[in-house]
Amino acid sequence: MDNKARMVRHMEMIQGVIDRMAHDSFLVKGWSMTLLVAGVIFITRGEVRSDFIVLAFIVPVFGFWFLDAYFLWHERLFRRLYNEVRQREATDFSMDLTKYKGEPKDQRADFARSFCSCTLNLFYGMEIFFIGTAFSISFLTGD
Repeated sequence: MDNKARMVRHMEMIQGVIDRMAHDSFLVKGWSMTLLVAGVIFITRGEVRSDFIVLAFIVPVFGFWFLDAYFLWHERLFRRLYNEVRQREATDFSMDLTKYKGEPKDQRADFARSFCSCTLNLFYGMEIFFIGTAFSISFLTGD
């Protein structure tokens, strides 16, 4: 296998990992939406009267948010690796990301930035808002 074919193969491997990270992120969002719908239905039906029931649905949303941020963080790190590999002359098929973690050149390549990304804030913030609103309405109406 010549050098160019090796480079293409390495880049395909990295792209495969990036695709899996994006797919996993999509699945996490789907499960989170399922939890949101179940939570809103459960809270508004009012079968269980507890002030802490909202926590039973908000805490897992934060867990999904954390997991989604982890996938986004690693996706960004693999994009950095992909960008570096495409500029090389030869490859060793390394998938090591340690040199990109906490690197100051790209502020988006750390976990905190991924956790606080605009898209994740909007998505999970709206979920928390809907659960809180359903709880407030249910609590105020006494249903």
